[in-house]
Amino acid sequence: MLDRHNNKFGRREFLGAATMASFTILKPQFVRGTTANSQVRFGILGCGGRGTAVGTGFVENAGARVTALADLFPDQLEKGRKHFDDLQQTKGYAPIDGRQLFKGPNAYQEITASKEVDSF
Repeated sequence: MLDRHNNKFGRREFLGAATMASFTILKPQFVRGTTANSQVRFGILGCGGRGTAVGTGFVENAGARVTALADLFPDQLEKGRKHFDDLQQTKGYAPIDGRQLFKGPNAYQEITASKEVDSF
């Protein structure tokens, strides 16, 4: 029992808090079922140097997968698509779906609305 005057936890409160804390440190595959279900799918807005470099780091080091691309310029979009399709092919991932390539000034709205991109 919590003693309100001394701010001390009793045994039951401590065990309850410890049990709740233990749930927060479980591996994602235990919570979600399999490792495949815990792969993060993300989109890149801006396929220039910085967007490509950061996205490459996520694919190579975090096991994430690029599933959508958006850019103002069509040539940058195609360049980014080729780069990520080639990179992800080495990991056994499918190429980026052509319906997940967004170009133009409203591309940011389309990529954020995409169901192929995980949102947090």
